[in-house]
Amino acid sequence: MSRFKIEVSIKGKRLDTFTTEVQALLPSATVSKVTTPTSRADRLAEAEAWVCDAKNIVDELRDELTEWKDNLPENLQDSSKAGELEEAEDALETLSTELENIDCSSVEFPSMF
Repeated sequence: MSRFKIEVSIKGKRLDTFTTEVQALLPSATVSKVTTPTSRADRLAEAEAWVCDAKNIVDELRDELTEWKDNLPENLQDSSKAGELEEAEDALETLSTELENIDCSSVEFPSMF
């Protein structure tokens, strides 16, 4: 079954009022308030989490291609398709390594005073 996500940003509404309005239209909807990190350090931590999520996605894609290549019929093991899969695997591995090497811990923000 397919899943869809609807994201709506509205300023100035109370959460309970907005929740009531949304659930009148979509009874199974879940409504939550988005909290945006305010400090620079928190925003950097959020960016670092996004990088980690991106690395996980890249690793999943690489694993999918590896499985595809490993399951090619024997007559296609040395084909151009196998070569394309291997090139894409290598590129994804390189990208994964680059994402893994991103180090946010070296950033120190100056204090306000």
